[in-house]
Amino acid sequence: MPVKNHIYSKSYGIVLHFCLLILFGFLPFVFSDSLLETETTFRFLISGVVLSVLFLFILIRVSAGSDVQAPAFRQNPFYKFLLLLLIVLAFSILRSFNRGEAIYDFLKVCTAVSYFFFFVFMLKNVENAVSLLLKYVNVAILLFTLIALSQIGLQLKHTNKIRFDFLLSSSLGNKNFYTETMTLLLPLVLMAAMTLGKKWKILSILNVCIILITLVVLQTLSTWVAIIVFIVFIALMLFIFDRQSMQSSASRKKLLVIPGVLAALLIVIALLYQRDHFDLIKTRLGKISTYAQSDDVLKTEDQFHTNSVAERMFLWKNAWHMFTDHPVTGVGSGNWKVYSPKYELPYSKFATDNSIRYMRPHNDLLMILAETGVVGFIFFIGLFACACLLSYRLLRIPVTGDRKTITLLALSGLVIYLTIACFSLPGDRFYTQVLLFLFFALLCSQYELAMPVQTTTTNLRIMTLICLLSITAGISVSYIAAKRYASEIHLIYALQAQSKKNWQKMSYHAGMAKSYWFPMDYTGTPIPWYQGMAAFNSESPAVSKYYFEEALRSNPYDLHVLNDLATAVQREGDNPKAAKLYDEVLSMTPFFTSAYMNKVVMMYNQGDRDKAYEYLHKYPVHRAQYNDVLKGMLIIRTKAAIPDSTVYKWVFMKKDIVAMDSIAGSRHLTFEQLLLQDSLVRALSK
Repeated sequence: MPVKNHIYSKSYGIVLHFCLLILFGFLPFVFSDSLLETETTFRFLISGVVLSVLFLFILIRVSAGSDVQAPAFRQNPFYKFLLLLLIVLAFSILRSFNRGEAIYDFLKVCTAVSYFFFFVFMLKNVENAVSLLLKYVNVAILLFTLIALSQIGLQLKHTNKIRFDFLLSSSLGNKNFYTETMTLLLPLVLMAAMTLGKKWKILSILNVCIILITLVVLQTLSTWVAIIVFIVFIALMLFIFDRQSMQSSASRKKLLVIPGVLAALLIVIALLYQRDHFDLIKTRLGKISTYAQSDDVLKTEDQFHTNSVAERMFLWKNAWHMFTDHPVTGVGSGNWKVYSPKYELPYSKFATDNSIRYMRPHNDLLMILAETGVVGFIFFIGLFACACLLSYRLLRIPVTGDRKTITLLALSGLVIYLTIACFSLPGDRFYTQVLLFLFFALLCSQYELAMPVQTTTTNLRIMTLICLLSITAGISVSYIAAKRYASEIHLIYALQAQSKKNWQKMSYHAGMAKSYWFPMDYTGTPIPWYQGMAAFNSESPAVSKYYFEEALRSNPYDLHVLNDLATAVQREGDNPKAAKLYDEVLSMTPFFTSAYMNKVVMMYNQGDRDKAYEYLHKYPVHRAQYNDVLKGMLIIRTKAAIPDSTVYKWVFMKKDIVAMDSIAGSRHLTFEQLLLQDSLVRALSK
């Protein structure tokens, strides 16, 4: 039954203004480079408070019986898939190693979903809500750009050079997150350029240029792929629906501008590419070609593999294997980063020395498959399938105004998101999550406005329930974010104390940082490990062992935890257990230097010097890192080979025995054979 003519509420318009001002006018400035997590914690904290207030207002108005259009929960299949996905994510918490962290991750998703329901409600109840939204999006792009320009200015001030590198991130964490967010904003800016008045149209065109220049300069491959997919998708949609439902020739001409202008820009980029202006992109494409030709090449310790392409391909395989081992329900929320080392780490330098930890596989689709299994993946993809269904219905009906433009560009935003999700982790960041559900909200609201149904008592009751749940989720996510922020501050103090070797202070602040909501830092290292390190360096091996074992319960496959626990039990004299732990670490990454060296030293101290010497040569790529240990062994071997003390002293004074050991290996000789081949040694020995 058609709904009666609805009277838009001015008070809802004020509320929408307030939300958009916070979201796009204030939150871009909410970040701190001095924190370990630069931008998401504060933004979720503030969003939780803001959303609680907003939904409290909506709850009061709905409960008072004000004239509203509630979301059509029963008529729109999207809501059912969203509910099922949230249920799967909630149950996934039960299988998590760290449930406090998993609850926080779930509440972050709930925050984005709350934004979704808020926008659906406002887009249906505020006049010109889409126009208002698009204006604030244009302002946000300018703010992000100004912050990025200020970073360039500081860089120029300190170095007298401008480098468009990984540190150019605006307020969005790093350059990849920056370019991904700007790419997702592109459909909204194009929407503004085609639907708003002249002044805003000019600003929107300027912002389109700003976005494209940003993408060209920063050379993030995933966003380049997303732009190409976006152009092809728009052209395809126009081809399919032009003759069937595009009634207005003016609308057709406006929409045809999108692929035409962007394709022309791509041609310019391609010409510049031929002039070697895009070395980073060319290098990555070359590496992709190399790895595609041979899978085994990834499993060699080579500096060539210290790059994001090799690491992503390795992590994708790990995520797939994780899924095949747990195909139905996955490994559990937040457990990918825990299980990942078990499936072997990349062979790049950063991975083998554990200076970089992998929290996600840089593919959100594989992440969902690994953590929630095929069940969660079906419901997640179901959201996009429902959005496509709603768009198809909208594009087929004759509707006046800008609804088709909004529909087509909102759907293209989802296509961009899915493309980026195949190469990165947009689901882990604040703005990309919010933008995803904003596109969903645009499609759902446009669909329900185009096919109006009577707002029933059931829909109002469901909206009341959503208000209550959103208020609860908002308060909860703000509380947890505040607790995690306090923990992070203590962890920073602990790291500062560690750098000064103040172990007592390090232990205190690590203890204060540890909580149910903050069991691991942002690299996946359990907080008790920091306490264990402080105790270990304070000559308290028994206490350190307790903390390392506690850390192992949070992350049973953490390389540093396993290695340091092995060292602690070795100091207690339990060499068999230590050897088992070292072997467990080396089975995950054979080149992990700390465990490798500790095992060699343990063999040496046990008297197995020949065995230690042989094991030390198993992976000669780390020669520079174990030269001191090797030199000690070679001194003993030299003494054994040359009994004459005078000759031995001469060799030790005049010869680089470490270099000789390397030469012996290259000639397939033993160290002793090469040593005794030396004519001067033979002469002195006589």
